Amino acid sequence: MFTSLTTLAFDYPRRKEYFQSELEAYLLLAREEEWNIGATKGSYSGAMGMVQFMPSNYRKLALDYDKNGHIDLWKSEADAIGSAANYLKHHGWQNNQPWFVTAQVADPVKVEKEINRGRKADTEMNVWSSYNVLPTQSFSPEKTGLVALRTGPEEVTYWLAYENFFTIMDYNPSRRYAMSVLELAQSIGKYESY
Repeated sequence: MFTSLTTLAFDYPRRKEYFQSELEAYLLLAREEEWNIGATKGSYSGAMGMVQFMPSNYRKLALDYDKNGHIDLWKSEADAIGSAANYLKHHGWQNNQPWFVTAQVADPVKVEKEINRGRKADTEMNVWSSYNVLPTQSFSPEKTGLVALRTGPEEVTYWLAYENFFTIMDYNPSRRYAMSVLELAQSIGKYESY
């Protein structure tokens, strides 16, 4: 992990400043946590533990959720889950708020500049209605963004995504990842309600 961060900090000019900052955060963490630098494991980009936190997020947002006096994102499931929840809360997650609703798009060409544009819920429902983009299930009137993902060889599915959807994208910028996480959460929620 130290080797990865060092290489990226000094041999990756495009994001040099970012990785130098992450290397500094890692070295501070190693001192604070009394880690053996050569023994810590991480991804090729320096992400650590089950939740793949970069060192700066580890220092700022990781929690000792199991209350054992030590934050361990590698071996403590409680710390990992609690830290991921803290990350989402820090980035704007709103409890008991919607994530997305399925939508029908009458003319995709008419809204192609709006599809998968940015990472913010910034369009009123009445604007979508004027574009003939309509929710196909009960919806909340808050602002949304239009998400489209290929769901079959010749099939594209559309969603109107609320701010919580885009908060997941702060954690991982892939729309497919965010959709997978939220659909899995919905399935778990349905299962637990039985």
